[in-house]
Amino acid sequence: MLHIPAHFSETRPDALRAVIEAYPFAWLIAPGEGPLPNLSPAPLLYQPVPGGLGKLIGHLAVTNPVAIAIGRGTPVAALFLGPHAYVSVQWYQHARNVPTWNHLEVACTCQGRLLETEIETYAAIDRLVRHYEGDAWRLADQPEGYIRGLMKGIWAFELTILAWEGHFKLSQNKPDTERERIVAQYHASPDTQANALAHWMVRHHPPPTQG
Repeated sequence: MLHIPAHFSETRPDALRAVIEAYPFAWLIAPGEGPLPNLSPAPLLYQPVPGGLGKLIGHLAVTNPVAIAIGRGTPVAALFLGPHAYVSVQWYQHARNVPTWNHLEVACTCQGRLLETEIETYAAIDRLVRHYEGDAWRLADQPEGYIRGLMKGIWAFELTILAWEGHFKLSQNKPDTERERIVAQYHASPDTQANALAHWMVRHHPPPTQG
């Protein structure tokens, strides 16, 4: 799994879930035949599970090695990448600093299963479509033969999350004054990822209240 220095580790379920829901396009990672793993990007829809960490719903092409690994019962990892942005050494008030990079990721260890029946597959795809399209475009309104043909080329799946961890590098190791300077620079940046990081930095470590 991820190498995470202790001061950048995030374990709060609400924080991890927030990243997964905000950045659902993840990398799926499964063992390969050789020394390197198989990788595949996929949008994954988070679903809460009573008494558990939750599950992820998605689909891949039937020929995708990651889908084949899921079908074999091989555990897979899902890596969700949040925003990232450069931190210039010029932003610091004190000279004893170096340039760095802020970022956040969530890694999930999962046990998956393929949805092998047509009813399950249709329900999973319909759930994904409804989540992103609402009522603007409905699966039920499409020609049945067209949808059945598409479904023959994919494996829908559910991934049960067994463990998850977050790598939130958001300048937590810096004094409040330095962190506030970085947030200000991110807010002023034309880079949308830097803007997003400013939000996560404030959310993760709110500024001290003025009394």
